[in-house]
Amino acid sequence: MDKNNKLLNNTLSILVSTFINRGLMFIMLPFFCRWLSVEEMGIYDVIMTYLALLLPIITLATANGIFGLTTNDSSLKINITNGLVLHVVNSIIAIFVVFIINNVVKFEYAYFLMILLILEVFDNYLLGCLRAIRKLEIYALSKTFNVVITVLISVFFIKICGMHLSGLLLGYIVGYFVSCVYQVIAINLPKIIHLRLYSFSKIKELIAYSYPLIINDISWWIINVSDRVIINAFIGATANGIYAVANKISNICIVIMSSFNFSWQEAIIDKDEENKQSYINKIYNKLLTITVSLCSILISCSFIIYGIFFDERYIEAKQYGEILVITTVFHVISMFLGGIQISLNNPKANGYSTTFGAVVNLLIHLSLVNFMGLYAAAISTVVSNITVMIIRWMWLPRKYAIKSTKKTKYAIAILLYYAICSYIQLSMVFRIINLILAILSFIIINKSFVNEVLSKVIKKIN
Repeated sequence: MDKNNKLLNNTLSILVSTFINRGLMFIMLPFFCRWLSVEEMGIYDVIMTYLALLLPIITLATANGIFGLTTNDSSLKINITNGLVLHVVNSIIAIFVVFIINNVVKFEYAYFLMILLILEVFDNYLLGCLRAIRKLEIYALSKTFNVVITVLISVFFIKICGMHLSGLLLGYIVGYFVSCVYQVIAINLPKIIHLRLYSFSKIKELIAYSYPLIINDISWWIINVSDRVIINAFIGATANGIYAVANKISNICIVIMSSFNFSWQEAIIDKDEENKQSYINKIYNKLLTITVSLCSILISCSFIIYGIFFDERYIEAKQYGEILVITTVFHVISMFLGGIQISLNNPKANGYSTTFGAVVNLLIHLSLVNFMGLYAAAISTVVSNITVMIIRWMWLPRKYAIKSTKKTKYAIAILLYYAICSYIQLSMVFRIINLILAILSFIIINKSFVNEVLSKVIKKIN
């Protein structure tokens, strides 16, 4: 299959699944916000925050090693088998540690956190397996099962059983469990695993490849998620609930564009050196125009999202949400540049850049939180993402120099216009006109991409 088509097909598979998943969760978010208290939403977000932190620590980011070190069928079986051993052993240790901590510091939802953590660890392992065997479409479908079941079970437990936050967490547990079972069956995992292939030296090799990415993942956690911990400590769970909602809009964009990232890493690794520079420039400009014009749409329709969909208790989230949407652009560029470093077998560069960005995030947030409240969180996130992007750009080898096209510059100018408009009191008519123009701009600027997607979708339907 042509490399460009392969990248598009993989991205489309994950993208369609992501749209369904995020779309459904976004539709349900206003209902969850009404059914749960603001404090419960804040606690829920803190739980998800800790899960995001603990995941790379327990997995040692070895899902990346399973993917990166697999070159043939033999290495596939070796890496998947030893990856499983590592994940199981670390999960047992994690359960033991959480149990001890909960006996010292009582937390009402500790057992929910423990079960969710184990399921996410196994889900992360399966992602590494699916990437190694180039079956990302299975992962995409499993995520759809996950979200649909999570929503159905959550609604049942919250509305019918009256379980509130516990019901939402149970929904996530059942969703992850079904998703993992489907992935195991879909790839026939028991036939790939052979315990006789267990090797401590191979496990060390997986860890050696992946350990810089542990630092990378934790640093991304600090940049994008640690805000919730600081807000919870300095301002309280209610403020954390508001900021969690502010993050939901930018997260939609980040998750949608992250669906590209797995496919991008696979494509750039497989790309021959002769055409890599032109290929990088082509994909960069296409990615940036899509991201920027998508952010323009999200900012232009924020008056609908926060004014209609969400409960009035969360209206304050709008002023922070629009800042975080702009942050998405810098985050996506950073992930794109990180993919190039992975293809050059230089994951350390990613670890160093995100570590520096994490330090910047913590310094700014802790310095400003008592003076600026939730704005401190939004500002620190923007600045740290810009920092990571600049460092990765500076470390990019000269032979892969990237240049923005005129179309990309126009898209950036349009985003700046919408960013300015978001802080001006505009009439409802003007806001609606801006939204229509943002949608038209997306279609015009990304005309070739839209045509490609439509032709692929029509072809699959027929």
